[in-house]
Amino acid sequence: MGKRKHSETTSESKSSKSSRNVKIAIETPSKNVDSPYLAAFPGTQPPASTPFTSYRSIDGNEKKRLVIGETEKVKFTGSNSGEDAPESYCQYLVGVYSKSKNTVTLTPAPVLRIHRNVKSLALSDDTIRKKNTQFSEAKTSLGLAFGTAKAKKQLKDDERNAVTGEQLENAIDDMHREIGESSNGPTRDEIKQAMKTDLPIPAHNLEAEQPQDAYDLSSIVTDEELVVMPVKELIQAKPQTTKDLYPLLPYGHSKFINDRILQTIQASGKTDRPRLRVLMYISYLMAYLCRINPKDLKNRRKMETIMNNPPNIILDQLAERYTTHEVRTPFMNDKILCYMLVLCLSVADYQLNPDILAKDLSLKPTKIATVLRNLGCKVDTVKSKAHGSTTKKASLVVPLKFPEISRGRR
Repeated sequence: MGKRKHSETTSESKSSKSSRNVKIAIETPSKNVDSPYLAAFPGTQPPASTPFTSYRSIDGNEKKRLVIGETEKVKFTGSNSGEDAPESYCQYLVGVYSKSKNTVTLTPAPVLRIHRNVKSLALSDDTIRKKNTQFSEAKTSLGLAFGTAKAKKQLKDDERNAVTGEQLENAIDDMHREIGESSNGPTRDEIKQAMKTDLPIPAHNLEAEQPQDAYDLSSIVTDEELVVMPVKELIQAKPQTTKDLYPLLPYGHSKFINDRILQTIQASGKTDRPRLRVLMYISYLMAYLCRINPKDLKNRRKMETIMNNPPNIILDQLAERYTTHEVRTPFMNDKILCYMLVLCLSVADYQLNPDILAKDLSLKPTKIATVLRNLGCKVDTVKSKAHGSTTKKASLVVPLKFPEISRGRR
């Protein structure tokens, strides 16, 4: 006991001696290196993987900083100057202890208060403007129907003098010509390009020379999602007919998917597992679009049951890509359909029959054909030599060329 007590006393004395000899240094970061920041996140905190970028002031003040981080749905901003700067009556330092050198290095750390902005809330302004327009039109109709002669004359004058968006669009070329090349305003082509970027289509390459290079499939489904597809169970089941696939797939009644899965499994040689993974993911998209009602999007357990218990990452990414605050808007419906049809093209050598997919999804053939045209496909009517019947064939044409955006009324 005495021996152990002696060793403990010795170690404590060494520790206290070491702590007394710690050297403390204050380091001022150079102009080219940013110091660390202390940030306060009121409310929602970003994921740990969210990248933040620091910006310097253009007025020459080396202490001013603006920090911006962004996720798909939320934008975070913070500054240590101006109105957004937190009130601070002291200077904060961050210390780093080096065990090998027995030193503590201190460096100044500006304090930031981070503000969050939800991107989807920007849509609320458009909604308010739309409602105001509807109210104005209704008020005008009532005034013309039941108003006095003087009120009717005023309403007609206001309507005649109003400037509409269509009138501005028709005059945009003349406006640019009068303003001249020195103007920084957008050109007509730039406006059209901005409108096209708002379409619900995957990332694409307008200069692609091969159909397989036209769309970036990784923007639709990642390798992490494909690798968890339960294709092993599908192969081990050894299905002989399409009916055998019904209980094995989340959307088992798709002729487009079932025929290709059966053909892939029954093919001679090594089974093409990457192709099976893409086909099964398309089946998940079909189930998500056709079987999950908008009211069920917040019921995780029900979605798992309907979609045949998919891996967690699949449901997480579907919600991330195709919902806004767990709500599926009409825009998101079109986005699901566009992304799904690009994957269908990829497994069908970029030629497919839109009528078969329309039947699988319980949609009108004209709807599928229209979406395929918007993706850059040419839709032709083909006559069968054997039966004399006609059918549709959609082929992806490169380089991609999208239909012109209509200038008429919606």
